[in-house]
Amino acid sequence: MQELIILTSASFGSLQEVDSINMVTLPAISTFSTDLQNANNIIVSDTTLESVEGFSTLKKVNVFNINNNRYLNSFQSSLESVSDSLQFSSNGDNTTLAFDNLVWANNITLRDVNSISFGSLQTVNASLGFINNTLPSLNLTQLSKVGQSLSIVSNDELSKAAFSNLTTVGGGFIIANNTQLKVIDGFNKVQTVGGAIEVTGNFSTLDLSSLKSVRGGAKFDSSSSNFSCNALKKLQSNGAIQGDSFVCKNGATSTSVKLSSTSTESSKSSATSSASSSGDASNAQANVSASASSSSSSSKKSKGAAPELVPATSFMGVVAAVAVALL
Repeated sequence: MQELIILTSASFGSLQEVDSINMVTLPAISTFSTDLQNANNIIVSDTTLESVEGFSTLKKVNVFNINNNRYLNSFQSSLESVSDSLQFSSNGDNTTLAFDNLVWANNITLRDVNSISFGSLQTVNASLGFINNTLPSLNLTQLSKVGQSLSIVSNDELSKAAFSNLTTVGGGFIIANNTQLKVIDGFNKVQTVGGAIEVTGNFSTLDLSSLKSVRGGAKFDSSSSNFSCNALKKLQSNGAIQGDSFVCKNGATSTSVKLSSTSTESSKSSATSSASSSGDASNAQANVSASASSSSSSSKKSKGAAPELVPATSFMGVVAAVAVALL
C-alpha cells in the first residue's frame, strides 16, 4: 500500500503470516487492524496513523521500521524477536514505546522517542543505538550482551541509564553529549569492550568498576572538575586498554597516553592534550564526537526523513550509523 491518498482504513482480517507490508505515504489513513503474528518486513512511513494496534499480536519479524508518522504518539508491541532491524524514528512528539516481550534483536535504533520500555530484552546481536531522544531514563536491566556497538548519543534529557546486567559490548561503546547525565553508574558490570570506548559529557561519576578489557582505544572527557581519572588511569596502567591511545580529561586536568610508545603527558586547567592515533579506533572516536557535538546544539532535534540503517559490523559501522543519524 503506497501513495493511496484517499485510503482511510485497512484491515487484514484473520491473516496471520505475510512476507511484507509496506504502508508508505498514506496521508488519510487513521486505523489499521490485523491478527498478524509473523512477517518478514514491515515498513510504516509517512502516514496519519495515530496508533498501529494492528501489529499488537505480531511475534516475529525480520525488519520493522516505523518512521515519519507525525500523529503516532504511542506504540505497544508483543514482538518477541527481530532477526534483522528494529527502527523507530521521527514520529509524533513525546512518543512512548513498549516492547516488553522482546527478548532478542539483531539491530535496534531509536530516535525522537520520549519513553521506552524493554522489560525482557536480553541480547542484541549487533548494534543498539539511542540517538537524539528526549528520554529521561533508560532502563535495560535484563540486557546482558550487545554483540557489536552500543551508542547513547545526544539524548538531552537523559539523566539516568541503567544497564545493570550488561557484561559485554562486542564492538565500540560510546556515551556522548547527554547533557543531563551527570552520574554514569549503570554500567558497573561491563567487563569487556571489543572495540574502542568513548565517554564524553559533563559527568562527575563514571563507574566501570568491572571493566577488564578494552580492545580498542579509550577516551574519557568530562567538563566537570569533580570527575576523577584515577581509576581509569589504573585500568590503563594494568594493560586493560589494548588500543593505540588513552585519554582522560576533566575540568582541571588532562592525561594522554599514546600506547604505541611510552610517552605520557599531563596538563592543568585549560591545557588540551590529545593522543595522536595511528589506528581506526581513535579516528572513529573523533568522528563520532564531532557529529554528536554538532547535533546537541538544540534541545529539540528537527525531524526529517528517517535514516537508513547502516549495518554496524565494526566500530566504524556505528560511527557511520551515528553520523548519518545526526545529519
